[in-house]
Amino acid sequence: MGGATGHPSVLGRPRTAARRRGHRRLRGRGPRLPGPAVRPAGPARAAALSGGRPARPRHPAVPGRGARRVADARRDRLRRGHPPRAGAPGGAAVTDGLPLSCEELLTTTRSVRHGLDLDRAVDPALVEDCLRTALQAPNGNNRQNWRWLLLTDPRVRADVAEVYRAAFHERNAAALERLEELPAATRSVLTAARTLADRLHRVPVLVIPCLEVAGGRLPPGNQAGLWGSLLPAAWSYALAARSRGLVTAWTAVHLDREREVADVLGLPPTVRQGALLPTAHPLRTTFRPGPRLPLERVLHRDGWQGTRPV
Repeated sequence: MGGATGHPSVLGRPRTAARRRGHRRLRGRGPRLPGPAVRPAGPARAAALSGGRPARPRHPAVPGRGARRVADARRDRLRRGHPPRAGAPGGAAVTDGLPLSCEELLTTTRSVRHGLDLDRAVDPALVEDCLRTALQAPNGNNRQNWRWLLLTDPRVRADVAEVYRAAFHERNAAALERLEELPAATRSVLTAARTLADRLHRVPVLVIPCLEVAGGRLPPGNQAGLWGSLLPAAWSYALAARSRGLVTAWTAVHLDREREVADVLGLPPTVRQGALLPTAHPLRTTFRPGPRLPLERVLHRDGWQGTRPV
């Protein structure tokens, strides 16, 4: 017979070399079970023969598993529409080593004014990656009339910051004079904004989103259709920066002196600016959702006088 080796057969079948090797492997796997069948007594088979179920193997403890459970619970809470509990463990969205869920990214991307690392450089290539993501934002008829200014030269940033500071103090002079009389929340925002204005020249990257407008003249009346082709992309840039470990601040104070900034940057008359986004690495890595009115206070159903709750 093909494959026979001349050894005596068992039950009329010759032993082949492959069968002998298989028998040797079985003999080395454990004690034989009682009965005519010669099978290895592994845990699963022994349990099956005794009518029970095999025990699950115990896995060694994995370092950091508890922290991941906390992060997963926080993400689940956000997905169910519940904000993180103040003071609860894991109540803030932590960016160190943990990818942000979509919900966390949308609810914890803040305008950071105090917490900018002014001494750490930002790689322009990283900012360009964020801008590539931003270019996927919607825009009217896909005309893509947006233009993006990326300012990293210290002299250029200083010139823009000088115009910004003049516009900021001109706009807020009266409020700054009676700062202590303002509500605490307003005072906090204004103080942070003043800090940003005073240190803007030190922020490593300034991004200015712009639109090319025919003739350079803004249309009369409602301009939502015009700026709706730029501002969603600007916010997408802020989200993309946050997802990559950067932070931004959304401001438009410099638009009070838009022409001066345009002269500093050599912009043609047809290019109009939409915002200013200082960009840096953060000094801290935890951010929480901001204080907002509940939805019920701002929601109108089926018209302004519809079924809005009182």
